[in-house]
Amino acid sequence: MSAASPNAPLEDVAPNRLLALLRERGVPRSARAGEIVRGAYADLLWEPVSRGEGPDAFWSARATRATADFRELVGLMRAGKSLVVFPEGRPSPDGEVGPLRRGLDALVRRGKPERILPVTLAYDPLVHGRTEVVLVFGDTFAPPGEGLEEDVLERLKNSMALTAGQFVAHELSAGREPHPAALAAEIESSRALGRPVDPELTDPGRRAAKLAEARAAAEEKPEEIPFLATEFESARS
Repeated sequence: MSAASPNAPLEDVAPNRLLALLRERGVPRSARAGEIVRGAYADLLWEPVSRGEGPDAFWSARATRATADFRELVGLMRAGKSLVVFPEGRPSPDGEVGPLRRGLDALVRRGKPERILPVTLAYDPLVHGRTEVVLVFGDTFAPPGEGLEEDVLERLKNSMALTAGQFVAHELSAGREPHPAALAAEIESSRALGRPVDPELTDPGRRAAKLAEARAAAEEKPEEIPFLATEFESARS
């Protein structure tokens, strides 16, 4: 298994063959990478290799597979197919929108897509019950001749929806009590700049309920506040 953050989802970093063996040992699907770095799984995590099967051979084989995968993606786009790409490579670990992984520019230059559609997911855990998500499809645009990755990142930030959780976390991090009037002003500012807003916040009555819900949830989930506050600031940087 490649080096990864201990908090990374196991399914994001472990190969399918290893995942299957770990499932047989009773490792749950929700497990994180750090949870299996222990003696009980040493026989699965370490494998003997013979001459010619060491690190050099591994990285050579991996590079060959990556090249083949890249060519396949390019071929799909040139054939007019739609391709979904997660340019950040993983869920944000701290709320920052970006940075983008290298390779997007090369993929677009060679695949030559006519349009790019930015899509964002704003998760809001400051609710009662399961985390809510606001999905936004931005405006499609033709790939620019230069500065593609910077352009895509800017559009992703501009497409990140304002949520009650973001606002509450931002205000609390700034030492202020979240106020309905301040939220209303933030919504108007977002609209003026063409930024999306959680539809639940567009109705004044529902907005007050969402704000109260997020404020109460912040008391129960203080660990979520730094992430949401960073997301709020990053989307506007």
